[in-house]
Amino acid sequence: MIFSSRTQRVLDVGWSVERAFDLVANVPRSAGHFPGLRGIDDLGGGVFRWRLGAIKLPGYSFDAGYTARYTFDPVAGTVTWKSVPGAGNVQEEGSWLVQAVGPSTHLRFTSTLTVDTPVPRLMERVVKKAAPGVTNRLMATYLAKIAATMDGQLT
Repeated sequence: MIFSSRTQRVLDVGWSVERAFDLVANVPRSAGHFPGLRGIDDLGGGVFRWRLGAIKLPGYSFDAGYTARYTFDPVAGTVTWKSVPGAGNVQEEGSWLVQAVGPSTHLRFTSTLTVDTPVPRLMERVVKKAAPGVTNRLMATYLAKIAATMDGQLT
């Protein structure tokens, strides 16, 4: 079964643009804020493998993971990533945009993910209904932790 979710959020933080960019551009450090992360492997060349713990849905759970290639542009304040096809059961692409807005630093986060996992036929309807909410909560927790680290909040 395949399900997808999209997240777009803005963080308003107390850190400078440079310091905030340094955190989100440090993939292992920023990934450490993700709930249930079992590990992240630096495969070199801006490629990282995320090993997530079990994603728990009503009556069903599964392990998730993916490998993505990251691109960093400190001048533009962007970190972008896109999954390496065939490397894990999650495909994700997304970005961070870090910029000064007035006296504040804003981080705009976008992510689109698609998860492909086998689900027993009897559970498909329940999983399809519950899965986007669960993945959205995981993303919200991740972003709230990043915001808290940077003395900020989600807006």
